[in-house]
Parts: sequence; C-alpha cells; structure tokens
Amino acid sequence: MSMTLNPVNEAAFQKAVQSLETLNRAAVFHPTGTGKSCIAWKVAEAHPQTTFFWLVAGAQRLALRQGHRQQQKTATLQAILTTYSRD
Repeated sequence: MSMTLNPVNEAAFQKAVQSLETLNRAAVFHPTGTGKSCIAWKVAEAHPQTTFFWLVAGAQRLALRQGHRQQQKTATLQAILTTYSRD
C-alpha cells in the first residue's frame, strides 16, 4: 500500500517513526483534512510487528477506516480501531 506523502506529511511521518522507535509510541497532531490517516497507514506499514491503537471521531469515520483497512489488504495489520463518540 505504499504511498507518496507531501513534504509536510513526510516530515511528520519521519518524526512519528523516530518517536515509535525511540519511545515506543507516537502521535500525529495535525488539523482536520491534512492527511493524518495517510501518515498513520504509512507508519503502520513500516512497522508490521507493532500493534497500533487508532482512535477516530465517530462511527462513520470508524467504518471508513475499517473499510480502508480491508480495501488496502491491511487486514493483517495489528490495529485496534475504535471511536470515542456515539454518533
């Protein structure tokens, strides 16, 4: 599922990978619509042995991420996808 990120997201990806490798955790804080999910998928792809906890806002976004996971053949990705909202 390899993808090309824009320069800002590529820098965020590199920082997330560095954080994951040194601190065993990473988070990406960017505004809505700027590609956080693309960064997260790429980080997960680069670390298939790692289990990821992915928190999304709302049931619709949760369904979207779960569908994307199936479409991109990342079903074997070790991830816990959940939401904090009941919408």
